Parts: sequence; C-alpha cells; structure tokens
Amino acid sequence: MKTLKKQTALSRKRQKAIAIAKDVLKRLKLDKIRLFSGNYITPFYKFPSFGSLQQQIDEAETNCEVCALGGLFLSSVRLYNKENCEDWKHGTDFDDLKDSLKKYFSISDLVLIEGMFEGITWNSESLSRSRNKDDVNKYRKETLKRHKKKSTKTQLEIILKEICENIIRNDGSFVVPYKTTE
Repeated sequence: MKTLKKQTALSRKRQKAIAIAKDVLKRLKLDKIRLFSGNYITPFYKFPSFGSLQQQIDEAETNCEVCALGGLFLSSVRLYNKENCEDWKHGTDFDDLKDSLKKYFSISDLVLIEGMFEGITWNSESLSRSRNKDDVNKYRKETLKRHKKKSTKTQLEIILKEICENIIRNDGSFVVPYKTTE
C-alpha cells in the first residue's frame, strides 16, 4: 500500500512537471516570457508588490526577466501555486526557487536545467561535482547547432524550448541524453 501511494504521488508530481513545461512552451509561443541569462527572476518597477502572485501572474510575467527556472516558476505559480508577491518582488536565488519547484521537479533536474540554460558560464557547485557537467554542455551546444539555421528565435528561447520538450518527452524529468564514459 505504501509503495502504491509513493508511485501515485510521483506520478502526480511528474504530471504537474509536464503541465508546467507545456505552459512554458505556450508562454514562449505567445512571446510572453522575457528571457535573461544570469538571474533567476529580475522584477521591474511595475512587478506586483502585494497579494497573491497567482492572481497577478500576467502582470508579474510582463514585468520581469527570467531564466529557465524563473520561467518554470512563473508557470508553476500560474497553474498551482499561491505565492505572495511580497516574497518575490526583490528577485530571488537558486535556494528560493528550489524550495518552490521541488514540489514538481527533483533537485538534480533543477541543477541540470540551470546548467543547460546558462551553459558553461554558470558555475554551480552541484553541477561542477557532477559527471553530467560535460554532458550538459554537449547537449546545449548540439541543441543550438541543430536549430541554428532554421530558427529566428534567440539562443535562450531555443534552449528553454528544448528543456521543456525534454521534460515532456521524459515523463516529467529532465534527462541529459549523453553519458560520459569514465
């Protein structure tokens, strides 16, 4: 019985991760997400200051720049979360987003997603210790190379789209398709 409950909880978590990824893709297609490398969420002066962030998510999205995790966060708020504006109006860091997004993604997925989005310029202790660092960089480079000639999108849009499609393809997990041999 305990195993069945764990499997059901994991299945719900993965279904929510897929829904979040699909929402990010929808927001990208509508050109609603302002992507920026180097910051998780960077609010502008009109970012909502008080009340439920979920009820003001469109205003919040219009008035900030986000990285991949920031985009996933905004979609998670849109779909499931009742965060308060007061907690996010000054921006955020990895630990803040990790605490919110771990309801939907594993910590290792979040680290890999951030590495994929930021590329080699991002220096995470977790990713640096991981054997996946070279794999993530290879995946990022090949994704950009694959889309270089057939896309008018920015590199960040291409990468975030690939991240979300990867999550959908892999049943709610982010999977790096390369394995470094030891």
